[in-house]
Amino acid sequence: MAAILSDYQAWIALALLLLMFALFMSEIYPPEVTAAGFASLFILLGFVAPGDAMDVFSNPAPITIGAMFILSGALVRTGVLDALAGLVVERATTSPRTALAGFVLVTLVASAFVNNTPIVLVLIPVVIRLAHALGLAPTRLLIPLSYAGVLGGACTLIGTSTNLLVDGVARERGLEPFTLFEITPVGIVAALCGLSVMLLLGRSLLPDRGAASEDMLLGETEYLSEARIVGDNLDGRRLGDIGLFKAPGVIISGIQRGSETVRRDLDDFEVQKGDRLILRAPTSELLTLASHDSLKVGLRGTARLTAEEGSNVIVEAVVTPRKWTSGRALASMSLGRRFGLQVLGAHRHNHIPGPELGVVTLRPADKLILSGPPGAFEELDRETNIVSISRASGRAFRRAKAPIALAALAGVVVLAALGVLPIGILALTAVSAILVLRCIDADEAWNSLDGSILVLIFAMLIIGRGLQDSGAVELVVASLSPFLTLLPGFLALLAVYLLASLLTELVTNNAVAVVLTPVVIGLAEPLGIDARALVVAVMFGASASFATPIGYQTNTLVYGAADYRFTDFLKIGVPMNILVGIAASAAIWVFFV
Repeated sequence: MAAILSDYQAWIALALLLLMFALFMSEIYPPEVTAAGFASLFILLGFVAPGDAMDVFSNPAPITIGAMFILSGALVRTGVLDALAGLVVERATTSPRTALAGFVLVTLVASAFVNNTPIVLVLIPVVIRLAHALGLAPTRLLIPLSYAGVLGGACTLIGTSTNLLVDGVARERGLEPFTLFEITPVGIVAALCGLSVMLLLGRSLLPDRGAASEDMLLGETEYLSEARIVGDNLDGRRLGDIGLFKAPGVIISGIQRGSETVRRDLDDFEVQKGDRLILRAPTSELLTLASHDSLKVGLRGTARLTAEEGSNVIVEAVVTPRKWTSGRALASMSLGRRFGLQVLGAHRHNHIPGPELGVVTLRPADKLILSGPPGAFEELDRETNIVSISRASGRAFRRAKAPIALAALAGVVVLAALGVLPIGILALTAVSAILVLRCIDADEAWNSLDGSILVLIFAMLIIGRGLQDSGAVELVVASLSPFLTLLPGFLALLAVYLLASLLTELVTNNAVAVVLTPVVIGLAEPLGIDARALVVAVMFGASASFATPIGYQTNTLVYGAADYRFTDFLKIGVPMNILVGIAASAAIWVFFV
């Protein structure tokens, strides 16, 4: 048995690789589970020595990728991405077509420096509202949003985890590290080509299916709430001059002073301490208001929520169809006195649940957003028909920390471009800074890490080492060389690009990157092409995935956000893959060969 493994280990390793790709495509298990299983098998079969397997964890790429995830999370937490989205929405009311160009530009530029997955997540509701303003179906704009994120991410080394991973594998094979902007000229050419394809072919190839629903337009759940002025710094100021109430989605519908309620000309109203503002706001903005020292948000008689409060949790709860709440106003239920819970807001699907929060009479399927100690929600579940269903989908923004988060990201970009320190060290230093300065809490930082991607990357690095050590890479190079050497140099480069692109449509792009990078480095000499050019072709081919909703994570996000079909991506994605591939390969030939 040992002799068979030794004599045929290259063929066995390739057979296992094909079986792993088949399991990736079958989706019987999540990709990271499949990869971890085969990584273990490579070690057990002796294709990777235990010491070499542990050396994989010293590769700087996964650490850098994880740090960039956290930096992206800080930009979300401090409201930077939300502010960019707000600018686009605000512009949409006066100049929708300019806003359309703006969202593409914001996505491209932001994705070049920040993980494009949170960018697309933040912009999905923005684009849906933009489509509504333009009188378009969201299906006309959400695929271009994903494609812009993909194209932007390919423009720099840190724009996508695939680029960082390919760079890490190439370093292990003896290539010089890529600089931050080394691939940017190719990325710009690819982006311009992709945008041109969407502009010229999108009108006929993008689906026009379904108007935006209310939930799609809101993005987050919108709650009816109230806020009492308690801070001296707001006393005597015109409501229209207070920036707190100008955030996207915040609507002030009335101001109560004593027994009087004012509902007209609110921008000119001078607020005083003790005034109560009746408002509607999405989850994140409501929690941002609740964390402000000058406001007390929610029903009267409960303690004010603070941003640093560690003992309380924020929960969205739903009312089930039982009798406990029938005919009773929310203020009379004494949720604060009975359970120690603060009612921050109430939501009813397709309706405003009441003229103000305290008089809301709950119905089945209504939602509440509540703050309180974890044990209180267990008691609430037992004694009432209000069932806590999840932690709130948003958190209060820490907008005052936004300059710190931006400075941390800018420091990584500038210092890496100047070659002061490796990107991984700079990214880890930036993460330390934003944690110490409270741009993002530790639990949120760790939640920003995509554990499944990191497990997949480490597992594929082990498999890549096994393919190298078993002789499988040399076997593939020897098999492909006779065919590729028959092609002119540019066509051979294009073939490498298209192979990476095709495999990425079928299996996860990080797996393709790890497997193909050592192969193309081995092909460089027989093809007479600089190995660096072939590695860049793998970077772009494994990132620029357009033809299926499963080829890239941002495609999957928009696939679930609108009424898309699998074939919708094929119609526009196949021309994108071909034309962007030709343009990117031509640029690689010019700048790297």
